[in-house]
Amino acid sequence: MKKTFLEIGSIILAIMIIFTGCSSANLNSEGYVNNNLPINSTEVSVSHTTTTQTTTDLTNIEKDGILYMVEEEKLAHDVYSYLYDLWGLTIFKNIQSSEQTHMNEVLGLIEKYGLVAPSTLYKQGVFTDPHLQQLYNDLTTQGSKSIVDALKVGALIEETDIIDLKSYINNTDKNDIKTVYTNLMNGSKNHLRAFVSQLSSNGVKYAPVLLSVEEYNAIIETSNGSSNGKGNFGKSGGH
Repeated sequence: MKKTFLEIGSIILAIMIIFTGCSSANLNSEGYVNNNLPINSTEVSVSHTTTTQTTTDLTNIEKDGILYMVEEEKLAHDVYSYLYDLWGLTIFKNIQSSEQTHMNEVLGLIEKYGLVAPSTLYKQGVFTDPHLQQLYNDLTTQGSKSIVDALKVGALIEETDIIDLKSYINNTDKNDIKTVYTNLMNGSKNHLRAFVSQLSSNGVKYAPVLLSVEEYNAIIETSNGSSNGKGNFGKSGGH
């Protein structure tokens, strides 16, 4: 099964599309508008059973999906860590923390099914998958151009996560895997809303690159109205 992130040509083209023709793309950190919105969260804590199963309990798609998703969540985490260090916006710090939680959830599945986690999992900006490595390099380069570019990178990452997770959910019949992936997808929808909101506050209307207009609008127009207590998205005073 083809994974969205592995379609590198499409992703790079998408990057080129969203980073062109925007009059607000030259905003720097001093010109950034913070809309002071809390992060709404549909994420829940997922408990993993201590019963270890074997990889023979998994289909190849399920096995590949689990190992791929832990690196995909790492990619989001590492890109946001890089962009936070560069721009000092707490939206990146907050969502980076959420991505670490997502990685831990997938690691729970890796442990449960006796899989071996990627050796580079705790090395910042380093990936075993060469396509993800190239994508990390491309996204951090684009996100370094301006704050608006950085926020668009975030939105594109979350669009991709949603598509990949939906595909993996549809290709498993195991409730524990579905629960973890659904939780991650809800988080990605929430993060997408956050990035789009920040762009809107800076006068930039984000258009979906990978999601259909209908699905994108349904996500943006839906909010659970709760906060995860992680605070505001704005520029950190320490940067």
